Parts: sequence; structure tokens; C-alpha cells
Amino acid sequence: NLLPDSVSEEDKEKIYGILGQAMCRPAGIQDEDITLQITESEDGEEDDMVDVIWRQLLTSCPWLADLDEAASEGLIKLWRKVVDRIFSLYKLSCTAYFTFLKLNAGQVPVDEDDPRLHLRSPCKQSTDDVIVMATLRLLRLLVKHAGELRQYLEQGLETTPTAPWRGIIPQLFSRLNHPEVYVRQSICNLLCRVAHDSPHLILYPAIVGTISLSSESQSSGNKLSSAIPTLLGNIQGDELLGGECEGGSPLASQDSNKDELKNGLNEDQAMMQDCYSKIVEKLSSANPTMVLQVQMLVAELRRVTVLWDELWLGVLLQQHMYVLRRIQQLEDEVKRVQNNNTLRKEEKMAIMREKHTALMKPIVFALEHVCSITAAPAETPHEKWFQDNYGDAIESALEKLRNPSNPANPGNSWIPFKQIMLSLQQRAQKRTSYLLRLEEISPWLSSMTSTEIALPGEVSARDTVTIHSVGNTITILPTKTKPKKLLFLGSDGKSYPYLFKGLEDLHLDERIMQFLSIVNTMFSTINCQETPHFRARHYSVTPLGTRSGLIQWVDRATPLFGIYKRWQQREATLQAQKAQDSYQTPQNPALVPRPSELYYSKIGPALKVVGLSLDVSRRDWPLNVMKSVLEELMEATPPNLLAKELWCSCATPDEWWRITQSYARSTAVMSMVGYIIGLGDRHLDNVLIDMTTGEVVHIDYNVCFEKGKSLRVPEKVPFRMTHNIETALGVTGVEGVFRLSCEQVLHIMRRGRETLLTLLEAFVYDPLVDWTAGGEVGFAGAVYGGGGQQAENKQSKREMEREITRSLFSSRVAEIKVNWFKNRDEMLAVLPKLDSSLEEYLSLQEELTEGEKLQGKLLEEIEFLDGAEGADHPSHTLQHRFSEHTQLQSQQRAVKEAIQVKLNEFEQWITQYQAAFNNLEATQLAGLLQEISNPMDLGPPSYVPATAFLQNAGQAHLISQCEQYEGEMGALLQQRRSILRGCLEHLHSYATVALQYPKTVFQKHRIEQWKTWMEELINNMKMENCQDLYRKYEIQYAPQPPPAVCQFITATEVTLQHYAADINSRLVRQMERLKQEAVTVPVCEEQLKEIERCIKVFLLENGEEGSLSLASVIISALCTLTRRNLMMEGAASSAGEQLVDLTSRDGAWFLEELCSMSGNVTCLVQLLKQCQLVPQDLDIPNPGEASEAVHLANGVYMSLQELNSNFRQIIYPEALRCLMKGEYTLESMLHELDSLIEQTADGIPMQTLVESLQTYLRNAAMGLEEETYSHYIDVARILHAQYGELIQPRNGSVDETPKMTAGQMLLVAFDGMFAQVDTAFGLLVEKLNKMEVPMTWRKIDIIREARSTQVNFFDDDNHRQVLEEIFFLKRLQTIKEFFRLCGTFSRTLSGITSVEDQNTVNGPVQLVNVKTMYRNSCFSEDQMSKPIKSYTADFVRQLLIGLPTQALGLTLCSFISALGVDIIAQVEAKDFGAESKVSVDDLCKKAVEHNIQIGRFSQLVMNRATVLASSYDTAWKKHDLVRRLETNIASCKTSLQRVQLHIAMFQWQHEDLLISRPQTLSVTPPLRSAILANMKKKLHALNQIESSVATVQEKLSGLEASIEQRLKWAGGANPALAPVLQDFETTITERRNLVLKESQRTSQVTFLCSNIIHFESLRTRTAETLSLDASLFELIKRCQQMCSFASQFNSSVSELELRLLKRMGTNVEHPIGSPEWLLSAHKQLSQDMSTQRTVQADKEQQLEAACETIQNLVDSIKTVLTGHNRQLGDVKHLLKAMAKDEEAALADGEDVPYENSVRQFLGEYKLWQDNIQTVLFTLVQAMGQVRSQEYVEMLQEITPTMKELKMQSQSIYNNLVGFASPLVTDASNDCTSPTLATYPSSFAAAVRSNTGQKTQPEVMSQNAKKLIQKNLATSADTPPSTVPGTGKNVACSPKKAVRDPKTGKAVQERNSYAVSVWKRVKAKLEGRDVDPNRRMSVAEQVDFVIKEATNLDNLAQLYEGWTAWV
Repeated sequence: NLLPDSVSEEDKEKIYGILGQAMCRPAGIQDEDITLQITESEDGEEDDMVDVIWRQLLTSCPWLADLDEAASEGLIKLWRKVVDRIFSLYKLSCTAYFTFLKLNAGQVPVDEDDPRLHLRSPCKQSTDDVIVMATLRLLRLLVKHAGELRQYLEQGLETTPTAPWRGIIPQLFSRLNHPEVYVRQSICNLLCRVAHDSPHLILYPAIVGTISLSSESQSSGNKLSSAIPTLLGNIQGDELLGGECEGGSPLASQDSNKDELKNGLNEDQAMMQDCYSKIVEKLSSANPTMVLQVQMLVAELRRVTVLWDELWLGVLLQQHMYVLRRIQQLEDEVKRVQNNNTLRKEEKMAIMREKHTALMKPIVFALEHVCSITAAPAETPHEKWFQDNYGDAIESALEKLRNPSNPANPGNSWIPFKQIMLSLQQRAQKRTSYLLRLEEISPWLSSMTSTEIALPGEVSARDTVTIHSVGNTITILPTKTKPKKLLFLGSDGKSYPYLFKGLEDLHLDERIMQFLSIVNTMFSTINCQETPHFRARHYSVTPLGTRSGLIQWVDRATPLFGIYKRWQQREATLQAQKAQDSYQTPQNPALVPRPSELYYSKIGPALKVVGLSLDVSRRDWPLNVMKSVLEELMEATPPNLLAKELWCSCATPDEWWRITQSYARSTAVMSMVGYIIGLGDRHLDNVLIDMTTGEVVHIDYNVCFEKGKSLRVPEKVPFRMTHNIETALGVTGVEGVFRLSCEQVLHIMRRGRETLLTLLEAFVYDPLVDWTAGGEVGFAGAVYGGGGQQAENKQSKREMEREITRSLFSSRVAEIKVNWFKNRDEMLAVLPKLDSSLEEYLSLQEELTEGEKLQGKLLEEIEFLDGAEGADHPSHTLQHRFSEHTQLQSQQRAVKEAIQVKLNEFEQWITQYQAAFNNLEATQLAGLLQEISNPMDLGPPSYVPATAFLQNAGQAHLISQCEQYEGEMGALLQQRRSILRGCLEHLHSYATVALQYPKTVFQKHRIEQWKTWMEELINNMKMENCQDLYRKYEIQYAPQPPPAVCQFITATEVTLQHYAADINSRLVRQMERLKQEAVTVPVCEEQLKEIERCIKVFLLENGEEGSLSLASVIISALCTLTRRNLMMEGAASSAGEQLVDLTSRDGAWFLEELCSMSGNVTCLVQLLKQCQLVPQDLDIPNPGEASEAVHLANGVYMSLQELNSNFRQIIYPEALRCLMKGEYTLESMLHELDSLIEQTADGIPMQTLVESLQTYLRNAAMGLEEETYSHYIDVARILHAQYGELIQPRNGSVDETPKMTAGQMLLVAFDGMFAQVDTAFGLLVEKLNKMEVPMTWRKIDIIREARSTQVNFFDDDNHRQVLEEIFFLKRLQTIKEFFRLCGTFSRTLSGITSVEDQNTVNGPVQLVNVKTMYRNSCFSEDQMSKPIKSYTADFVRQLLIGLPTQALGLTLCSFISALGVDIIAQVEAKDFGAESKVSVDDLCKKAVEHNIQIGRFSQLVMNRATVLASSYDTAWKKHDLVRRLETNIASCKTSLQRVQLHIAMFQWQHEDLLISRPQTLSVTPPLRSAILANMKKKLHALNQIESSVATVQEKLSGLEASIEQRLKWAGGANPALAPVLQDFETTITERRNLVLKESQRTSQVTFLCSNIIHFESLRTRTAETLSLDASLFELIKRCQQMCSFASQFNSSVSELELRLLKRMGTNVEHPIGSPEWLLSAHKQLSQDMSTQRTVQADKEQQLEAACETIQNLVDSIKTVLTGHNRQLGDVKHLLKAMAKDEEAALADGEDVPYENSVRQFLGEYKLWQDNIQTVLFTLVQAMGQVRSQEYVEMLQEITPTMKELKMQSQSIYNNLVGFASPLVTDASNDCTSPTLATYPSSFAAAVRSNTGQKTQPEVMSQNAKKLIQKNLATSADTPPSTVPGTGKNVACSPKKAVRDPKTGKAVQERNSYAVSVWKRVKAKLEGRDVDPNRRMSVAEQVDFVIKEATNLDNLAQLYEGWTAWV
């Protein structure tokens, strides 16, 4: 089905052939981006197979490129199935390897008839390499494919013999920190088995690992470590030697502290700690005494790594030269301070002490740390001796260094330590000091006898030699690291010497030794055929931690340097003897030069000859010079020194021949092995010769894997082949046995490269091997407990450097303080003067400029008058022209005023329209209507309080009149309320439609349009503009719009009517269906509750029997539902992309059906939980836990349903309203979203991103890495993060609460609905992943089928994250697509016919295809929901399908198990093939039959349960159906109402056009004209009643005033009437307030009605609009007349003439232009010119004086600045150092506020410096060009800078001093470690204690980022790295497991440097190290390396200590 039917048979055969290819790469390190080639014939690295297959397919059949994505994916899936068959081969391989190991157990049985028997039988070790290969391959399968092969691996590892695994124990240990728990546990169990059978092989690495991790935990936890940490606590040696362990053994205490130790470990270390502890526990259970003894041995050996006297001597030697430099620096500082005359004597002493404290602090810190180590309680005689002899002296010397008695003489403070150093040196140089007594340095080791400890490095399987005792004498070798030689006396009576090394990590050496041993096993076959044997001579290495270890002593081996040195001594003695014979006088003993001295004695003169010195960098030495020196040294050195030694060591020629052959073969082996592993540093001391056998022994493998190439002097040769070594090979040199042996060795290693590379692979993952030797930790770091973590070391150094800088800064500030403040006062005195002078200068310049302008104008006017004598001069017509000018100005002013009146009127109407529409909101109208509907209570009439008074006074007629008016008033008010109610009802009818008006209705309103046109006219009153307005009017308000527009509007309305009809018909169908059901939701709910009560009664009556029977029935029902659910999911899955349109026979959408099914399942599961079944097996999932997954799956469906329903009910209506109203916040958010996507995706379309990520997932599922698509993942993640920031609420200022705009709220609500779906789905996946499901359950049919429908799997976090990003992108696509559709629809409803129409000024554009346009722009609600439905369909199809059924299947299995059926046994009992499966229905039947058979429930009870369950299910389905019908009906009603409103709004909007169309459609909205007509009538009636109310109120007020007057008169005579008067006034006031409120309501309604009527009357073509247009056309006509009038004048009055008339005045005695007027004007101008020139001269003199003053002030500031810079120069570099320290602290995550920091100060100082330089530079330039306008403008620009300078200067001077700590002038100041003392308060302390919230500005943050790398480097002013301090704890953050990008499985983290090493070794073993594109043959490769090794150019460039001439 994947290929088209037209494909030819030939093409099919090609495709079948290509798809049948399968290659599966070995599962080693190559799976993680390194390709391993297995066969010799392969010439190229394997390409990515998916790409290869697809390229082959396209090459063979190019038409495949046109296939759709589904077909191409199908072909790839087919190929993947072929590849999957490879795993079946892996399983076979796994079984075969385990079988091989079981059968072999060390020897492979060979058929006696096999001819190979004769080759193999003599050689016992012939199969060792095969065994190693098998175990390594099994280990690789375990760590790479544990999940797939678990069943086979578990069975094999449980039964495999342990003997074959002994050869790869280091590899097993290296995998103990694998992130997969199963892998880690499997390896740990295997090691425990090995520990049981061969404990001596596991003992040392396990115990050392446990102790090392425990020490790291203590160190990382920042605990105070002792000098020698041990896990044994208070255990004494007697208890150990006794051989018995009591109950309270150290192991018990060790276990109790295990959790405490783990707290300090990071994740990797914690995992390893668990495994090591289990192995040690296994060893302890078998032999606790041995474990305790080894633990004590390791602890004691670590104690003597570096003895206390060695520690102090090493530290003092390291520090000595550094201290001397510091003393010299201090002496210079002392001279400086002594010469400072501004300081008092006590201040000088305080400053010198402060400087001494600061500069000596690193030394004190280092020495204090060493002192803390050696001040611990002594535990050995040697430590006691050291404390007795040196303890007091060290304390005294340290105190003197902290507090020098005379800081003026700094050298004295170091003298005590110098004496101690000399004393220790003298002792160390004595020969007796090289021999130590064991009882002195470790009494426990000395007393140790008859132990059970195996010898370190012991590998024999039987008769293990143990340590009987330790030799009493320890020899210290005189080398740099002071290694110690000790003897172990074995249980076999032999002595075993070992070299105990400190200051080095020997883990790498240990691994190299294992590598050599494996290489030797590869030689086993060839060694059976040839002699002498091929063998890489090696020795055992046992690391005892990260800084020490034991190395097996190599006996009978002589270093080559010894041979060379003996020759040198013989030569020197011979020369001395000759000299003595010549001169006959005794000579001094001859001194033998060291190789470096010899080399430099030759190279120095040679360089001098070519004009260079030894000071020149070695890289610049000429090669020819170095080569000539090497040749000279080679000539001086005999080439046969080694050959002679070998000759002399032999007694017979036969022995010499044998030894020479052995030497040649051994040299070949080590040369090739060294070449492969990149072994360097092969100087003469590291190459030894065993003279008895001729074998070469190499030691010190620390410089391997090409490290030599990165040394200071790089090594160029692959191995050592100098002329002495070559001569010893015999007469053939490198061309005989050596070359042949090299080729054989390299051939064997290349053939076995898989084993070697797999062996090295363990190095890549080994957490113990240090590949890139880090920073030296010095002597103190070598003492266990004396060192710390690198991070702590770095932190302590930083704290120390910080304190040094602070202290030096404070002392320097104290020196300059007096002069600094003097300089400040001078600066602050001169700056204000300069500022005032500059202001005066600029003021004078401005006055001069104005004067010049005035003079220019006067000159122009004089020139104008000078030509007045001519007859045609303009002055003669000036009178007439000025009169015309005045008339024209008057007319223009009148027209503008008339237009402005109209504009003001328009503005007022627009404001009133806005207010009216704001008040039309439903809440406003409802409030008014409620107030009017309440009964009106006017209270008692006003005359009531005065009734008695009036009757007594004979004024009863007033009462009757008041009653009459009160009645009239009440009636009028009620009538008015009735009319108001009618008005409000009309307003409500109007508002229902009008509030839907789009923004364009208001923009195109006549008032708005005329306002715009009139504003254009008033700004440019020209005839052309008037004509343009006429044209615009004709286009905008033409009686008949263009045909295209008419067609568009009509078609849109028809479409909306059709949508309404469709919804209405759907509504009718739903209501008919509901009517057929004849029930309601409440009735159904009551029925359901009744059945639930019956079920509860049934369960109570029948107890367990009822529960079991009901559960059985429900489980059976659920099985049936599961089948139906699978069918529905299968249909959804097969629908593919068409799922979005999938509906049921009833027309229900697929999601509705799935939700209903899920709800049905969930209710039955909920009922099932009431049965409370108890699980039979605790190892299987609990039924309650499994049922939670069903509820979570239902939650996902419900969230999807809510997404769709909430979209229709909330998002869609609100979005459409916002877009139609032109809500700018929403438009802004959408624009920001588009910009964000465009910028982040870098122009990549969203669909391309989605497709790329899906392709990445497909490739990853096939196990293929695609680096191409990693960029898209990063883009998606960045987009996700930035989108999250976009929709977050934003605040305007810091103090404001974040607020959300309307657009943001809409977008957040929309996004939140998607997020709810993601959350529900995440909970489901997490639940399913957490459930521990037996593997056999997956063979149940429903679970298996459900998994087959699943598109994606979620076991891999990486794949799941990619899926999340894919659906996030789909979410964005959905949001964007919806808003696109919504925007188009809103424009259609707004009447915008095209996009161009929005930008058109001259009216709508003629459209070409209107039908197509409106069909694509008017959408139904279903069409608007299409993006959401598509997203839902994708989500269900790609993510959800399969998971709900799996959850239900697991729930069924757990409940069936609870019924007593063993599902696992049932599954395993069946004999089924690959495609067979177990039916859940069968399991259910068995469960029911089983329970009935054993009598747990009867058939009768089960029948009752069946009836109840069936009734419950039927009732629930009925309830669900009715609920869905009612929900759909409500939704249809809402949709219908919405469409009807859209139709009404659209018809009202285009009433002029649509009013003539016959009303034949289904929806006829209320007529706007009828509403407005009724509103006008009501408004008219309201106005009439209002006049009547005013009349009655006036009459009533008159009567009330009359009554009030009478009361006042009577009250004057009768005070008793005062209360009556008061009540009367109160009643009147209340009554009037009530009437006033009624009037205000009336005014409000009148305002609304009148404005609405006015708005609508001017919106359409009415008489009012025509009247308005006519009045405005009248204005335009006046404007045209004014323009015509202006055009009649040919002349005008110039600006000069107007200025002259203004100067002379228009009301003068003489006519304008007459000779008298001209004469008077000339005279006036001459006087003004004379006065102006006098003023200018005075100003210029003042300007010169100001200029001189400024120049003097500038000189003064320069002088002050010179002093300022001189003072600041002493502290500026310290300020920069302090700022760098702050930046480094920021980079490390410390909280360093920017406010009041040094960074802030330097930033402000830089600004101040720039400001002052700018000011001075500008002033100097400006004073040289006094009248230059350019410089005057520059001076004006720097005026604000001058103001700023005055404020800045004060803070700059004061803040600098504020950073300094106050000086301590007494002698109490000390210099202590930062960990032991509290420093004086300083700037950094003040910064860190600042609680302010101000942070560093962004600019500084960017600078900080740039400086991070630079500032992390160690300061050049730091002492040698001797002691890492305890520092503060730097916690290691736990790492997430690294996952394979193809399989998603956790993989062990690799050392990146080690991976590169692995690649280089691989290239060599493939012959590709020279040219990666070509594989050399073995002979070519050997020839190449021999030439490289013997090349004189390479040898000449080697380090002189390598002695290339020997």
C-alpha cells in the first residue's frame, strides 16, 4: 500500500533490495558519536544509515521524492523492522557469551580431532584474550542495552562463573556510577560474587573507594578533618590483631554514619558510595577481620604519605623565593612611607604594619594551614618528635610573622622560618635521614603480624600470599616527591618490596598496567610459536586514594641514566687522572655535569654565534642550531654504551644472542605499545633494562595519551629510539628483528583493537582517573585531611586576595589622605568660579549676537529708505498696499473663526457620543431601570408640619392649594417615570445591537469625517484644497456606492442569514431528540442516586461476597467497554489527518464520543473501587493506584472538551468584540507575538519547525542522531521561554502591582486553556511511567493492542520534551490561525471590503472577484473553531490514543489479580509465539469461575449484582445523553443569538444600501428607524412633561415661600413656633432633593436619547445630514471666495515694510510714504543705529575680561588635576583589582549589590573624568575663537556638565576615602587566616552587609559577563599553590542523567578529554592517524613511526632532560 500501483516490478525489486539491508553498529562508545570499525576491509566510517538508505532509494528510484510523507515514513518504518531483527541477534549473542563462559571457565574445550589442537595445547593462556573479549562484550551489552536484554542478562549474570570476570575488574568498577539503577545494581552484584570467590582482587579498590568517598564527603561538608582520616574511629590495633569482632564493631558505626556521609556527596558519588558499601559489606560478612585490617593498613599508609618534617620543608622551600620578593617589596614601601612628611610617627608605624599584614597574608595563610595539620595530637613517635623539636619554634615564628616587632625592618620577620628551613634541610641531607624506622612513623604497621591481608597487586586465583609483617626499615628515595621504599614479608616467607608514592594519583598508571596485561594475553598465540616471547613487562599498581599508592618494586632492572652516568664518571675520573699525571699535583674530585648543564654549555655559544641569547624564547631558537648541538653531543657520547653493558652481562655468545634478541623484541613491544597509547616523558630514568633477560621495563606512565605534545617543550617522537638504543639492537639496527617484531605487535594490536578500545572505553567513563592533571595541590594537599576541594581552594584564595587588596588600599589612602582632601578643597573652590564665569561669558555672547541681528535689520531698513527718491520706489504705494493687506487679513480671520466654531462643535458632539455609548452598557441601563422601577416615595407634603399653624391662622385655603399642586406634581412625576421606562426600553433595544458596532462606524461617521476635512482646510486655506474636499465628499457619501461594494455587502448579509438558518435547524433537531427522551437531567440524577443507594445496601447486606460478585460483574462490563474503546481509538488512529472531521452516525464529533466513553469507564471504575478488593500480591500495582490512571485519562478528555467549549463561549466572542472595537492592547500583543516568532525563528516558518521536530523524533525513534535538527529544538525552546515572558503581567514601576491589559488577559486565558490540557496529560503520563508494571502484563491483548495504536512513547524524557515543544508550536499555530480568521471576519462585519480599502483615501477599491472574497472572509462559528478542532485532533491522535486503554487495561489486570488470578502465571503457562497474546476476557472468565468454584460468592448473588450493575450503567448512559443534549441546545441558542446580533448590526450599519432589499430571509432584526422614531416620541413627551413639572414646581415653591414667611413672622412673636418652622424647612429640603434626583435621572436619559438620535441621524442619509452638509458647504464657499479675493491683489506688503511701519507706528501726522514721513523715519533709524553701536562696544570689552578670567581658572584646574592624578596614581590599580574581585564574585553567583560598590565608584569616576576633560578641552578651544558661533554652541552644551561636575566632585573625593578601613595605630593588629580571624570592616564587608535592593545596571552586567573568564584566572600576585584552605562549602549541584539522543536511555557521563584520547588511539589502531582518509598497512605504519622516532629534527627539539644524544 506504500507504493503507487504504477510501480514496475523492476523498481519494486530495487526497493526490496535496499530495504533489506541492515547494519547495526556495536553498542560501545561508538553509539555515542564514535564509529568503530570491526573488519580490516572497511575503508570508511559508517554514515548515518537512515540517510544512506533514503539516498539509495532516491538514487535507484528518483520518483520516490514525490511520495507523500506518510508513504516515506512507512518505507523507513519497514526498514526499521529489518533493523529491529538485529536485537534478536543481540539476545542470541548474549546467551552464547554466557554459555561460552560457563563451558570455558578458563579453558576452551577443543575437539581432539581439531588440527588447531596442536597449536593451542602447549599454551595455557591461549584463550585469555577470547575470555576478555567475551566479558567486555557482555559488559557493553549490559550498559547499553540493559532494558532490551534484561531477561537474558539477569539469568546469565546470576549463573556466570566469576573467574572470567577477574580480568576486567577495573572496567566493572568504572561502571559503578552508571545512571541506570538496574545497570549499577547488576554490576554491583557481580562484583559481590567476585568478592566472595576472590576477595583479594576486590579488597583494595573497594575499601580505598569507600574511604576516599567518605573523605570527600567530610571535605565537601566543610568538616574539620584530622590529619589522617579513618573510618575505624576508636578501634585499637589490639582488637584488629586479635582477629575477633564484637557486636559494636567499627562496621556497625560505619553503617550508622552512612547517611551522614551521603549528605556531603554529589549524585555520582552517592551512587558509587552505595555500591562500594555493599561490596565492603559482602567482604565483611565473609572475613570481617581482613576488611578491618586492610582499612587500617590503607589508613596508616596514607598517614605516612608525606611526613610532617617533609611537609614543612616542602612548604617552606616553595614559599621561600616568594617571601623574598615580598620582603623586597615591603622594603620599598617602607622607604616610601618614611619619606612622607605629612604623616605622624604612629601613623607611619600603623601604615607599615598594615602593609606587612597585607603582603604577608598569603604566606601566613599557607603556614597556618600547615600548622593546623601538624598541631593535631601526635599519634606516632615521629610526630611527637617533630612537635617537641619544632612545634614551639613554628608557633613563635608564625607569631612573629603575624605581628612583627619592627615593621620598618620586614626581613627580620622571616628569619625564624628561614632557620627552621635550614635545620630541616640539613637533617634531610644527612644520609641517615633517608632511612626511617617503622615503629617511629607508624607503630601499628610495625606491630602488625600474621594478617589476612593479601599482597597489593596479587592476582593469583589460589594460594593467595598474605602480608605477614612489614619491614622495620623504610627508605626514602632522594627525588622531588620523596617516595618511600618498604618491604612486605609474605606468608610464603619471601620479601616483597614496594614503592610508596605520594603527591601523585596512580589510578591512570593502574589502568595502563591492566592495558599492558591484556596486550600480553593477545601475544599468547604467537608466543606459542616464537621465542623469545612477546611481552610487555609491567608491574602492579595499587592506588590508595587520589594522592598516593603502592607500586611493585622492579628488581634487577637498571635505569639507562645509571649506565650513562657511570660512563660520565669514568670519563671524568680518566680526565682527572690525566690532568693529575700532567701537572703532578693533586686535583679536586671531578664533577659530573647534569644533562641540562651539558646541553646549555653547548647551546649557549651556538645561539650567540647567530646573534641570540638564552633569554630568547625556546620557540624562537633556530632548528639548525639545535640540530648541530645535538649532533655535537652525539659525537661526544659513545653509541654503544648499552650494547657494551649487555655484552658484559653475558657469559657466553649464546647467552648474548638470546639476550640481544629478547632486548630487540621487548623494545619493539614497548615502542609499539607506547606509540599506541601516546606514552611520553621517556627520559633515561624512566627506561630500565633487565640485564639478565634483556627485557626493557618502562616506569612512570603519567605522561601518556599524547600529553607529551602539550608540554612546555613538546615531544615530537612516538617512542625513544636514540643511537644507543638502536646500536644495542645488533648489526641490523632497526631493520632486523626490531622492525619485524614491530610489525607483528602492531598487527596483533590492530586485529584485537575491539578489545583494546573497549578496554579503554572504561577509562572514558571512569570517575577515578584524572586525565588532565589539574592544578598542583602542593605538599599540604598530599596529606590526607590537609587538602580540600578545588572550589574551596579557589574560594579561599579569593578571600585572601580580597583582604590583601583591602589592606593595601587602606594603607595607601592613609598616606595620601591629607593631600587628597587639600586637593578636594582646591577643586571645590575653583569649579563654582568657573561655572559663574562661563554663565557670564555665554550671556554676553548672546547679547552681542542679538545686537548684531538688530543692527542688520536697521541697516536693511535704512537701505530701503535711501532709495525712496525714485519715482517707482515701493514706499510710494505702501499706503495703498497696507490698506489692502489689512482687509485680506480681516477676511481670513473671519473664515478661520467660523471653521473653528464648527470644529469645536464637532469635538463636543464626538465627546458626547463617546459618553453616551459608554453609558449604554448593560449594567448602566439596568441600574437606571431598577431605580425607575422602584416605587416612588416623595415623603410627606411640605405643608404638613405647618397645617395646624395655617388652620389657626385662618389660612386653610393655602393648604387646599398645596394639596392640589402636590397631587398634580405626583401625577406628573409618575407619568414622567412611565415615559422614562419606555425610553430605557428603547435604549436597551438599541444598545443590544449598537454596542456591536465596529470601530469603523465611528471613524466613518459624518461628524468625524467633517472634523478631519475641516482641520485640513483650516491648516491650508487654498482653492485646490476646497475643490479636493468636494471630491472627497462625493466619493464618501455618494447616494449609490460602487457595484462591487454593494455586491459585497449584500452577499455578506446573505451568508450570515444562511449561518443563522443552519444553527436554527440544528437547534430544532436537538430539541426534538431531547423531547423523545422525555426526561431531564435532574430526573436522571435522581434515578442514578437511587441505584447507587441500592448498590450500597447490596454491599452492606452481602459483605465480601457482594463485593466480589459486584466486582466480577463490573470487570466483565469494563472488558466489553475496553473492546469498544479500542475500536473507537483504532478508528481515530486510522483516520489520520482526517480525524478532525470524524463524526458518529448521530452527527456527534469524535471527541464527544470518546469523552462519553471515558466518562462511562470512569464511573464504573469508581463503582468498582467501592467493592474494596484487597490485592493478593504486593508486587503488582495496587487496584486503587491503577484506577487513578483511569481518572487521570478521563481528566485529559474533560480538559480537551473544556478547551473546545470555553473557546466557543468565551474566547471567540471576546476576541471578535476586541478586534471589531479596535482594542489596541490585543492588536499590540498579536503584533508582539508575530515579531517574537519572526525574530526567534529567524524567518523559519512555523510549519517547517514543526515538521523538522517531527522528523527529528522519527529519526530518534529509529536510533539515528540528527545534528541538523538540534538547532530547531533550541529555537522552539527559546520561543517557548520568550512567549512565557510575553504573556506575563507587566508593571509600570517597581512599586506598582503587575497589571494585565485586555489583550493580554485574552491571550493568557486562551493560552491557559491549552496549559490545562498539557497539565492533565502530564499527570497521566507521569502516573503511567511511575507504575511498576510486570513485563508479562504487556502480553495481555488489550494492553498490547493499545500500545500498537500509540504513535509516540514517553519513556524517554528527551523525546517527551521534544513532543512538548512540537505541541507548543502547534498551540502557537492554532492561536495565530484563529486570530487571523477572527481578524478577517471582524473586517468583513465592519464593512471593509479589502485590505487595500483600509489605506485608501479616495474611497473603496473596485474588487475583481467579490464572490470569492466574501466567501473567504465571512465565517461561521464552526469554521472559526476549525483551528482548535485541528489541535484537539492532533493531540488525541499523536499523544493520547492508546494511553486511556492502557490505563484501563492495567486497572483491569490489577482488579483481576485481586480476585485471585495469578496473571503472570497464566501468561507464562501459555506456549505462545511472537504474535500470540493473552485475552483479558479469558482472564476475567477464569476469575469468575475460580471464585464461584471456591465458594467466595454464589451464582444467585452474582445475578443480583448483574442486575444492579446493568441498571446503574443504563441510568448513567441516559443521564449522559440528556446532559449532552441540554448542553448542545444551550450552545446552539447562544450561537444563534450571536449570529442574529451580527446580522442586525450589519443591516443597521449598511441601512442606506440594504433598506431597499426585500425581506425574504429567516432572521429579521428590529428596525433601527422604528426604535429611533419611538425614542423621538418619548423624548418629545418627556420634554413636554418636564415643562409642566417646572410650572407646578414653581407654583408650589411660591406657596411654600408664603407659608415660610408667615411662620417666620409669627415665630418672632411666638418662640414656640420655632420647631414648626424647622420641621417645615427640613421637609421642603428633603422634598426638593427627591424631585432633583428624579430630574437628574430624566436629564441622564434625555442626554442618552438625544445623543443617540443625533448620532444616528447624522450616520445615515437623512434631512439632518443634508442640512449639516449644506452649512459646511457654505463655509467652504466662503473660503473659496476669500481665496478669490486674495488672488485679485497683485502686490503685497513685505516683512521689512511691516517692520518699518511697526517701528514708526501707523497713527502718524504725515501720510505713509510722503517725503515728511520718509524724513522722519530716516532720522529715527539713524538714532537707533548709533545707540546700538555704543552698547555693542561695551559688551565686547566685558567679553574680553570674561575670557581672560576663564583662561586663568582653566589653568588653576589643570594644576589641581595634576596633583589629583599624582595622588590617585598610588591607589588606582588597587581600585581596579577590587572591582575585578567584585565582578568575579558576581560571576560565581554571590550577591554583590551595585550600590556603594567599587564598580559603581569607578563608573562614576570615569564619568567625572570624561566630564572634566570635555569641559577643559572645550574651554581651551573656545577661548581661542572668541566670536565663533560653533564654539559658543559647544560651550552652551557643556553648561549642564559644569553643574554636574560640582555635584560629582564632592562625592568622588569623599567616596574614595570612604572605601578605606580605619588605621589601627597600636600594635594589636595581627595577620591571621580568614578562616580563623575576623577582618576589620572594609569596603567589601560594607557592600555585603548592605540590605539595599539596587542592583547593577544592565551596562555593567554586560561588562561583568565579558570579564568573567579574565577575572577567574589566578592573580599573578598569589603565592605558589601550596595549601587549599577549608574555605566555605561549595555544594555540588546534582546532575541530571545524560541520555542517549537516539534511544533516550540514560548513559554514563563521559570525560570529554578521554573521548578525544579514545579517538586518537582508535585512529592509530586503524592506521589512520597520519591521514584520516587513508588506512595505512602495518608495514607503512611501522615505517612511519620509526622514521619519526629517529628523525634528528624531532630529536633536536626535545627537552634537554630527555637526553636525546644518549
